[in-house]
Amino acid sequence: MATTSLSRRGFARLLGAGAAVAAMPSFPSLVLAKTAPAAAAARVVRLSANENPYGPSPEAVRAVAAAMQNAARYPDDAVDALVAQVAALHNVSPGEVLLGNGSSE
Repeated sequence: MATTSLSRRGFARLLGAGAAVAAMPSFPSLVLAKTAPAAAAARVVRLSANENPYGPSPEAVRAVAAAMQNAARYPDDAVDALVAQVAALHNVSPGEVLLGNGSSE
């Protein structure tokens, strides 16, 4: 029966190698960039980064393009209409609706 022993020095080397690999999250893409043609590397989808392999839908692209027409406007112009719609949806008065940008506002 073979026994394996791990010295403190061997354990430290193993731990250091693991830490080095963990500190390099882009290591597979670095290796791929050196070994694969550029066209193939451009098609790589990193699912661990929540990348969509299909890209945005044409409808989403149209919606973004339409929204960009109002990107220079301050959004307060539509707040009263939004408050009225939210109040009507929840059957409360507009005075009971408070809109904000997340929990810190």
